[in-house]
Amino acid sequence: MKALTTYEVSESLDLLVRYQRVSLRDLAEFREGVEGIVAGLAVERAKSEDIQHLKKLLADAKTHLEEGAAGWDEFILVDNQVHMALANIAGNPIYEWVLQTIYDNIRRYFDQFLPREERLLRENYQDLCEIVEAVEKGQAAKAHLLAQNHVYRFNRIMEENEQERQSAEV
Repeated sequence: MKALTTYEVSESLDLLVRYQRVSLRDLAEFREGVEGIVAGLAVERAKSEDIQHLKKLLADAKTHLEEGAAGWDEFILVDNQVHMALANIAGNPIYEWVLQTIYDNIRRYFDQFLPREERLLRENYQDLCEIVEAVEKGQAAKAHLLAQNHVYRFNRIMEENEQERQSAEV
């Protein structure tokens, strides 16, 4: 039996997410667990320069938030960068590798199922600020819970939109 390389596994995951062969529910369930763990680990392993990098990303996110609907795409990119920065700070290459594959492809789900409402960007920004604050204050359990709830809430919005779309098609 031939051993799988990390590239082959990554490529398979990439294809599953890219072509939406993974349901929103399954993707969210996975992300809720992983993002919570990653945020908790980031608290334990963050250095002062990591906190400064996270705060810079928040400043970038705020700039795009203030642009309103015109800043949506850039805001989402910075949101992904915050999640990936936390994975990097957590220091486990497996989390980084898997989350990078997901974030390289999750945009399709967002574009299809997440309404482009300024209110959602504001909620998203508030969540990110609270997660970064918990990391800065060394609150691992809080960061874990905040990250899980962040993923959970936005996934529920996307699931509701997916169900509404399916009902309209019937």
